[in-house]
Amino acid sequence: MYYIEPGETSEQFINRFFFNIFFNNDLDDYTIYVHNLGRFYSIFIIKSLANNKDITLIPVWKDNAIISLTIKHLDTKIILLDSLQLIPGSLENILESFKCKIKKNYFPYKFVNNKNLFYKGNKPAKDN
Repeated sequence: MYYIEPGETSEQFINRFFFNIFFNNDLDDYTIYVHNLGRFYSIFIIKSLANNKDITLIPVWKDNAIISLTIKHLDTKIILLDSLQLIPGSLENILESFKCKIKKNYFPYKFVNNKNLFYKGNKPAKDN
C-alpha cells in the first residue's frame, strides 16, 4: 500500500508510486485496471508524470474519456485500463455481484483536512 508522506505533494506521491513500478523489472509490460481512470484518475496521473522527460504517455480516448493509458519509462512499459468501461457500476456493487469477501471501505471525506491528514487514530490510554 502507498500512503502520502508528510511534506510530499500529490504529484511527488504519484511519481514515487510509478517509479517504484518502473524500477521493478518483474512489472514490465503489466496491465493495471483502474476504476474510473478515464474521467478522474488519469487527470492526476498525466499532470504528475507529464513533465518527466524520460516518460512517454500514450492515451487512448473514447467519448471524451481515457480508456487506456500506456506509460513508458525508458525500456519499461505499463498499461492502465479503465475497468469502469468493462464493468460499469460502483465498486461496491461490483464486489457484491461477484460475491467477493472483500468489502469496499468508505473514505471519510468530511473528516480529512490539512490539520489531520496524517491522523492514525487515538493512542490507547496508559494504565496507571
